Amino acid sequence: MLTTNVVTCLQNLAAHFIKKTRFKRIAITGSNGKTTTKEMLYSILSERYKTCKTWGNLNSDIGLPLSILRTKGDEEYAVFEVGISYVGEMNIIAEILNPEIVIVTNVSYAHMQAFEDLKIVAYEKSKIITKDTKMLILNESCPQHVYLEEIAKSVNSNINIFYFEFHNLQIRSFSFVNDKFSYDFTYKGCDYSILLPGKHNICNAISCINLALFLGLSENEIRNGLLHADFQKGRAELVRIKDYLVLNDSYNGNLSSFMALKEMILDLEIKDRKIIVLGSFKELGKFAYEVHKTAVEEVILMNFDKVFLIGEEFQAVKRVDSLSSNSCLFYFNNFESFIDCFVNALESGCFIAIKGSRTNRLERVLDYL
Repeated sequence: MLTTNVVTCLQNLAAHFIKKTRFKRIAITGSNGKTTTKEMLYSILSERYKTCKTWGNLNSDIGLPLSILRTKGDEEYAVFEVGISYVGEMNIIAEILNPEIVIVTNVSYAHMQAFEDLKIVAYEKSKIITKDTKMLILNESCPQHVYLEEIAKSVNSNINIFYFEFHNLQIRSFSFVNDKFSYDFTYKGCDYSILLPGKHNICNAISCINLALFLGLSENEIRNGLLHADFQKGRAELVRIKDYLVLNDSYNGNLSSFMALKEMILDLEIKDRKIIVLGSFKELGKFAYEVHKTAVEEVILMNFDKVFLIGEEFQAVKRVDSLSSNSCLFYFNNFESFIDCFVNALESGCFIAIKGSRTNRLERVLDYL
C-alpha cells in the first residue's frame, strides 16, 4: 500500500476495521488510572466474554489504531484506554473508535503543556463521548464531574450516566504479608479484594465493578477477575531485591499519581530507613513550578531519610528558602549525576520508593541495587 500520509492511512484503516467488527467498544480516559482500570476491566470481562484490550498503553491517535489493528475482530468486548496530549487529539480518537461505553477516571494535572486549565482538559477528554455512547461512568470526587455530565447530555440526551458511588464502599482491611499486598473491601454489599497497593486502585476497581454489574456479570466473576488481573511492571510494583523493599512506580508520573504513592507508603507503615527517588513531571507548561513545589512540600512531610530529586524542573524549587535548607533533600539535573550518591546512601534493609515520568527512565535505578 502506498500513501502520502502514513498516520492518516493508519487511522483510516483502524476506523474502517472498527466498523466491520461487532464487539462492544469501551473507552477509558482520565489523567490517571487508565491502564490499571483497563487491566481490571479486561480481566473481569474475560471471565465470561471473549475480550481484547489496548496493547500496552498505546492510547494516542497513533497508538489506538495500532491497538485496534492487533485485534482479531471476533471478540465480544474491546477495552481501549485513550489519552490526549494536544487539543483536538480526542476528536480523531472518537471518530476512529466511536465508543458505546466511556469511563472517565479523573481529570488532573497531567500533560498540561497544551492546555490552559483543567476545564479545558475536561472538555477535550469529553470529546470521546459521541451520539452513539450509551453509558458513561464518572468519578464524583473529580471536580469536573458536573461539567462532564452536562457535556455528555448535550451530546446524547439519552445517555445513561453512572457514578463510582463511594457511599456504597467500605474498606474492610489491608494486609502486607511476605511482601504481598492486598486490600479487602465491600462494595454494594459484596466482598472483593485487589492485590496491589493504593486506596486509589480501589476507585479504579469500583468503576469496573459498576460496569460489570450493569452488563450482568456475577459477583463471583467480578471477584475472580479482580484477583487475576495482570499489571504492567513499574506501576505500583512492590518487589524485594536482595534485602531492599522497593516500591517501583517508575512507569509514569504526575502530581496526582505522586499523591497516590504517598498514600501507599503511609499504608505500608515502614519502620526502616526510607529513601525516595523522585523524577520530575513533564509536559506541565506554566504549571510546572507550582506542581513541583507542591511535590517537594509533600515529600518532606513523609519523613524520608533521603529524598533524591532528579530533573531541571526541581532546580527552580531548590531556590525556595523553605525548601533549600532541608537536609534530607538532594537535587540533581540528571540520572548520571545522581546515581553514585544514591548507591552510597543505601543501607541494608532499607525501603526505596521510585517515582517519575516515563522520560526519566527511573527503572534504571533497579540495576544498581
